[in-house]
Amino acid sequence: MTTFELITLVLSSSLLSTGLGIWANHSLHSRNYKKEYYKKILDKRITAYEKLREVTKLLSTHCQQGNNVVHAYVSTQNLFNHLCEKVRNTVDDGLWLSVEGKNLISELNIFLINEFSNHINYSQDKDSIDKEFSNRALMNREVLINYNESIIRIISKDIKNLHKVEDFFKKNMHAYVSNYELKAPKYSQFFE
Repeated sequence: MTTFELITLVLSSSLLSTGLGIWANHSLHSRNYKKEYYKKILDKRITAYEKLREVTKLLSTHCQQGNNVVHAYVSTQNLFNHLCEKVRNTVDDGLWLSVEGKNLISELNIFLINEFSNHINYSQDKDSIDKEFSNRALMNREVLINYNESIIRIISKDIKNLHKVEDFFKKNMHAYVSNYELKAPKYSQFFE
């Protein structure tokens, strides 16, 4: 082999190895970027499901009202407001929930407004307001149990597939919005 052929061979193999190195480095960097992206998406989804679980904890808390057991967090105005705040926070993170989870938490939010907030006369004293909340809690006990059980089922189902980020995006592209209707408040000066 001549010196010229040897130099050509060394240079061509160096260029080839550099090219392969650049391609491998780029490919590895792209995969790492995708993994980091999916990790961030997964973290956001986990946070959203933790918030959804907080709502079920509140809906699972009961208290004694006379001879009846009712959901504690809808039995007084202060507890109800706390529950509504948790529900609204979860609705805000609904983007990261499954379609079913997003729609169910939105329906629960509207249900609480329709069946509690819109039926309470807030011009009364605190004890009367709390009594109305207690009555509404008793009236809606079964519906709240159904919401709680449905949310728990969705969490259990979704948590198994939480890591499938690509499937999540495909399914949420065809998301539907709940048709649960928001009703006018019973005690509102604007709807008289």
